[in-house]
Amino acid sequence: MKLKTWRQLKFCYAIILLSIILYLMRPFFSVEITDEVFAVSEIYNFSQGNIPFMDVWTAQTGAWFFTPFLSLYMYLNGGLDGVVLYFRILYVIVAFSLVIITYYCLKHQTVYDDKIPFYTLVPILLLVPYSTFMWSYNYFLSYSHYLAAVLLFTINNNEREYGKYCLMGSIMGIGCCGYPPMIISAFLLAVPIYWKHRRTYGKYQMMAYLVSGMTIGSLFLLYIFSHGSLEQFSLAWEAIMHSPHEEGKVFGLKGILQIFVKPFLSKDLFFIYLLVVCGVVWHWRKTDSFFRYCWYLLFAIWLCTYSTHPMYVSLVILVSITFCYYLCSKRRFVENMGMSVLTFVLGVLVYCISSDNMSIIVAIGVLGSLAMFLSIIYWWQMYREEILTEKIFHIGLAMLCLSVLSSYTYVYRDVHPWQVEAKVESGIYKGLYTTNARKQYVETVEKFVNFNVAHEDKICTTCLAPYVYLMAEAKCFTPWTWDSQFLARGKKNAKPLISWFEAKGELPDVFIGVSWKGYEYPNDAIEINRFMNENGYRLVAEDYINGERIWCWRR
Repeated sequence: MKLKTWRQLKFCYAIILLSIILYLMRPFFSVEITDEVFAVSEIYNFSQGNIPFMDVWTAQTGAWFFTPFLSLYMYLNGGLDGVVLYFRILYVIVAFSLVIITYYCLKHQTVYDDKIPFYTLVPILLLVPYSTFMWSYNYFLSYSHYLAAVLLFTINNNEREYGKYCLMGSIMGIGCCGYPPMIISAFLLAVPIYWKHRRTYGKYQMMAYLVSGMTIGSLFLLYIFSHGSLEQFSLAWEAIMHSPHEEGKVFGLKGILQIFVKPFLSKDLFFIYLLVVCGVVWHWRKTDSFFRYCWYLLFAIWLCTYSTHPMYVSLVILVSITFCYYLCSKRRFVENMGMSVLTFVLGVLVYCISSDNMSIIVAIGVLGSLAMFLSIIYWWQMYREEILTEKIFHIGLAMLCLSVLSSYTYVYRDVHPWQVEAKVESGIYKGLYTTNARKQYVETVEKFVNFNVAHEDKICTTCLAPYVYLMAEAKCFTPWTWDSQFLARGKKNAKPLISWFEAKGELPDVFIGVSWKGYEYPNDAIEINRFMNENGYRLVAEDYINGERIWCWRR
């Protein structure tokens, strides 16, 4: 990127270096006990030989692909101590790899002569949705569409490039295996691939894409059915489709309004709209000093007011894309960018209809890396055509800094990094910094679990406590390691947990319960409590830790 002075260039590199250092430090802060550790516990569940859609009743199958990494870690480490930090570091390595792959693809494309500077891609690396440095099932949706969009952007329209279409199909195929609802966007993407090249090689390029993707999917299904029957698969699929996760979704006009309209009526978006309007006027007026300073002032107010809000990451993306767009004199997409934008739109729509979050704002946040890529490519194109002024330098640094701030100012279900007090010295969270209270909680719970559960036991939790499965290092005996009964959603029945026990023809040796997110004991209104009483389970241990109770029942 051509900056006016050497001072600007040095400042730019200094900001980039500082941002990367802060990014590398971030995985060591905060202890998360729900979504993030659930991703690891599902990997542990699959590593014990449990098969997707046979033994595990969830459509969130992405964890299966990471079982070799966990097996390697357990072999080298001799257990699961520090496993959460291990997978955070693995996430950072993969994120760096994605940026390098992106740079390599753009550098070796034949569409343009000049190359995109590597450091302009750094914001993609730094954007971590919801500050969860973990390979959850959502990231299969996010990064499959991201890599597909990168490949589509770098394809030369005058060549066949079957290899790239095969690679793209394989990536989308793996994404579908890790996030099954993605099948919708994967097949829909074949239509524009054919249509764009219909006068040349469109039919063959579409077939290369489809055949490679379907081959990956077929191999995954072959693995599944080689370890189970169609009857087992049907039983699991019926349970998934009738689970509280699916039943909680709203469809029809009400669902459309909730997903696509309601999120934009939030008062939290007020400053965003002001920023956009001010940015448009700044671009439109020749004398723009007043509006430029108004934009900076509004941005500062917004940053101070909403930097700790859960929508923060999504809003950063919306600002960066919209503002970059209106700063440009020529409002048109670059060549090949239309297909990449379509990939982003399809990914957002798939998340909207498959997730129970039911918000397009959240969907944009989940696919934030792709949104950031699109804005950077647009910025790069304007630079190539020498349309941009020094304004783009400021916007680029703003995107970079905001990507880092999104991981530090909004921390998922723990305190900010500057508020940590102690380091966890043992257990699955070993090496992480958090508050004294949370450190005491996770270490005491792990001691309680290790004392009462043997490695050969079959274990199940009565509530939302995925960390218990990792702490016990016992046999997971559950349809999935999340809140199997959805007590956190206010459900009182044990659906589909008891149905899964019936399908297995066995019962767990040990139940562990925590008085958190809807679970109470004794309380006969909760079906799982009645189930334990009726099947000979007795309370063998109980403790009180930082305001929470924990119980252990054995049969």
